[in-house]
Amino acid sequence: MKNSTIKVISIIGLIALVYFLTNDIGHCAATSNAAQSVQPVAKVTTGTAVPSLHGTIIKFLYAMAGVVISSFLIFGGLTIYNRIFGRNVNISNTANDVLRTPKTKEDAIIFFIEKNKLT
Repeated sequence: MKNSTIKVISIIGLIALVYFLTNDIGHCAATSNAAQSVQPVAKVTTGTAVPSLHGTIIKFLYAMAGVVISSFLIFGGLTIYNRIFGRNVNISNTANDVLRTPKTKEDAIIFFIEKNKLT
């Protein structure tokens, strides 16, 4: 009951979000006619500025530094999370627990019953 209520509220919220995000699409048709009736202004060309190679390299290095910092933050956060909430699971395999492919149908049924502790 509680999960179904949360699902219904989540779906209604998602529908409302999509509606509000796409609501402005209908208004674009009304403004397109007004934009076409405006007279174009003469272009003023003062020369095109070519971005320098140095500036491009600096921007690239800033982006890569952001990637490295983000990676270290995620790594550190996950490490701390594992130390606080992680459980050390000791898995001890015995000879019967090793994954093996049953050869016959009867062997497969016996393996399934033993593995799922149905006996």
